[in-house]
Amino acid sequence: MTTHTIPYAKLVDGILAAYALADIHEGDAFISNDPYRGGVSHTPDVAVATPVFVDGKLIAFCTSFGCPLLAKVPAPRETGSKAPP
Repeated sequence: MTTHTIPYAKLVDGILAAYALADIHEGDAFISNDPYRGGVSHTPDVAVATPVFVDGKLIAFCTSFGCPLLAKVPAPRETGSKAPP
């Protein structure tokens, strides 16, 4: 597993720890910037996961990760509010 795939697994692990499977539905989206539970390396980054269902059964999550490369003022890694998954 490379360092680029670890955040995705960490995000999904955080979602599954915070929500019961019965509470995850089609159309849900989970957004997090928590570096401890949400699959990002620091708070300016954002991770998003959406559940994938087949015949009403959760089979996977589709995940993405973004960072503010075009930010006018870089934020230190320690600042910012954390949004858990």
